[in-house]
Amino acid sequence: MVSLQERKRRYEALRKSIEEAGYEILVIAAQAMDVGRGFLRYVSDWHLWAGQGYVVFPIDRDPVMVLGARSQTFFAREVGWIKDIRHNLEPIVEVKEILEGWGVRKGIVGVAGLEQRMPVKDYIYLTQQFPEVEFQEAKEVIERVRMIKSAEEIAQIEEASVAVAAALRRFGEVIAPGKTEREIVAAAVEVVHERGCHVGIAHISNGIGPSMNEPSDRVIAYDDVIKFSMEFAGPSGYWMEGSCIWSFREPPPRMLAQYETFLKAFRKGAAMLKPGAVGGEIVAAIEETLREDGGSPTERWLWDLHGIGLDVFEEPVILPGDKRVLQEGMVLCLHPGLLIGEEKFGVNMQDSFLVTPSGGRSLSRIVHQWNIAG
Repeated sequence: MVSLQERKRRYEALRKSIEEAGYEILVIAAQAMDVGRGFLRYVSDWHLWAGQGYVVFPIDRDPVMVLGARSQTFFAREVGWIKDIRHNLEPIVEVKEILEGWGVRKGIVGVAGLEQRMPVKDYIYLTQQFPEVEFQEAKEVIERVRMIKSAEEIAQIEEASVAVAAALRRFGEVIAPGKTEREIVAAAVEVVHERGCHVGIAHISNGIGPSMNEPSDRVIAYDDVIKFSMEFAGPSGYWMEGSCIWSFREPPPRMLAQYETFLKAFRKGAAMLKPGAVGGEIVAAIEETLREDGGSPTERWLWDLHGIGLDVFEEPVILPGDKRVLQEGMVLCLHPGLLIGEEKFGVNMQDSFLVTPSGGRSLSRIVHQWNIAG
């Protein structure tokens, strides 16, 4: 559970952000997806486990939450921050009633998540009900507040990070030829479950590319190179991404050299995670480090940096040429997203870092190295 002091901090910051954007009301849209419910939880401390949800957040009164499932409405009143919680099988109809009751007739209303989290039918319904109101995408209103994590949030991300790091260690303890992928992944996932992390994904691969396959009944072989990654949310909803790589004998020299090139680029990127750093310059430095070692990047399969918190992907999402400046207190997931060489070698090397004046501080303390099972 998140403290009432943290709620006060978020509400004050969000109301200031809403006012600075020129709105009086912010409608917050959410869907029960790993990238979709974070806005709602940020202002309610409620985990939306199914369906569509909305929070109507004014600058001059308490917010109202609308949920489509009666069971969620009941439990959210018991454990969440918001006390005025309403149920409607069509939540957008209740949002309309709230706006009408507050005297909204014309002008502009900001919607955080209009483009990605609000169903098209809901947008059409609102525009039909309020023909003189302009509904604008306003996700930046809440994004710029939640990009900077409080000490309490950082502690909650660390809780998830430590759980994932423990699961990766367990993976290394149980991995062995003759076992199936499902057996060893299940042992790792059991660790995060025991620590209260129940929402997430685990990927495993023995190919040249990054580890983005679900575990199967394939039997682990002595010659395999196993890449494993986990993305899980902790008990408070904050996400963590971590990874490891294992083999049962010394890896082929070329593959080990390619891995060491990625590790060098990864460490370079982490060291640059300081306040005032420009996102695109970090991406360029990672690519240049790969080229310096003869890595010959061939294509990009993923961005190198993104924010992480109550959604597994948050702003800022850093792409080549990005001009955004990092701020102290941001938490970023770093995973160089390039493939190198003719064979397009890649590894999903990932970790979450806190932006500090001395560079990125790993919140998991994962030791990134090539591991050889004994």
